[in-house]
Amino acid sequence: MFEEGQKTFDNYMDLKFYLEDLFGREVDLVTENALRPQLKDIIMKEVVYA
Repeated sequence: MFEEGQKTFDNYMDLKFYLEDLFGREVDLVTENALRPQLKDIIMKEVVYA
């Protein structure tokens, strides 16, 4: 299960799978720093906060 405060790939994937189970749909999960500046505004307009 996701461990708060720990930045590991396993925690990242655990969070992704947890959110997918919670919402019953596929989740695209990225860190904000991973978004290219050229695409950030476009992507952020499509973000759905639940």
